[in-house]
Amino acid sequence: MKLNKWTYGLASAGLVSFCSTTQAEEAASQLLTALSGTTISGYASASYIQILGADGPARQPHYTPAGNPNPLGNGFRLDVVGLQLQKTTTPGQFSAGYTVQALVGPDAVGYSDGPVGLGGGSDEFSVQAAQVDLHAPIGNGLDITLGHFNTIVGYEVNSQAENGNYTRSYGFNSEPFTHTGALLSYAFNDMVSVVGGVANAASGINSISTRPLTSGGEFEGLSTLGGVSITLDDSAGALSGSNLYFAVVNGTGDTGGATRKHYYASFTLPTPVTGFDLGFSWDYAVMGGASGGSGFAAAYGLYAAYAPENSDFSVNLRGEYANSNNGYYGLDGIDEDIYAITGTLNYNIWENVLTRLEIRYDWDAASTGGGFGETGMDDSQWLIALNAVYSF
Repeated sequence: MKLNKWTYGLASAGLVSFCSTTQAEEAASQLLTALSGTTISGYASASYIQILGADGPARQPHYTPAGNPNPLGNGFRLDVVGLQLQKTTTPGQFSAGYTVQALVGPDAVGYSDGPVGLGGGSDEFSVQAAQVDLHAPIGNGLDITLGHFNTIVGYEVNSQAENGNYTRSYGFNSEPFTHTGALLSYAFNDMVSVVGGVANAASGINSISTRPLTSGGEFEGLSTLGGVSITLDDSAGALSGSNLYFAVVNGTGDTGGATRKHYYASFTLPTPVTGFDLGFSWDYAVMGGASGGSGFAAAYGLYAAYAPENSDFSVNLRGEYANSNNGYYGLDGIDEDIYAITGTLNYNIWENVLTRLEIRYDWDAASTGGGFGETGMDDSQWLIALNAVYSF
């Protein structure tokens, strides 16, 4: 045991004992050993927003999860603060790690879809992920995830700073966000990899799927998750580096009995122009109630990104079309027929800070419902946003 002069002074004064000091230092040593290899990262996002064309508070189902009680309005706002603790696994051997992601702030509401106190309800705190990560040296290496983890579908992600645009797509809003269960990932080679697993429900933290039977009992079923990724190599010529991904989330919804299936596909394509890439996404959600009835929501997204070499700025464009027969995207009425286009200029002026100027236009062309305003159909809305995200 190695004690410093301060510890000797406290011991001689009778304030601490060598025994308690030894235990404390051993506990501290064990804690440092346990934390060895853990990285801490995160971000904080704030913005200024101006909305034009909507009557009253704007409906923004495309920005945060449906049901978020914090709609966008003109003025300054705190978006969200994200924090991640992670220890990665070691390839080529049996190893373990973990990932914990938490969101705090108005836009944290709804990501976990769990009970109040676990990131559901109106809490402005969400446990985005809390998982045990395992690696087994089987074949090319098998990765196992246990606990609460992010969904396997989506062109955009939950983390604010990792998206090319400030606001989110309609496809993002139609997707599950998180799952509680087990997930396996395996790469056959540099071209083909697969992912598959099971979860309690189609979405949410600790959400248990229950579906009433005709006999009055309850059936608890697990959702199944599966996806395949194909990345073309140099033999594909001009298509080299392109990626095709297809995934399915198949299962029941949260407590209440609704079934839910989500189909997703994406295609990313590098172009001959350096720094210019294209992408396409397709989301199709099918919902069915326990007592009958069903609905669908479909969203198509076209993405273009340009980031010149040795430059501090980039441009991201997104065009969208979304439709549903059940008001899924949060607009008034049943049928929805929505178009949107978003342009975002990203510029790095300060170190670790991403600053963005975004202009977005949404148009609801449905023949029924209230659209984005309160007065009628065929409504439209403009959004102008200034956003700053500090990442560490």
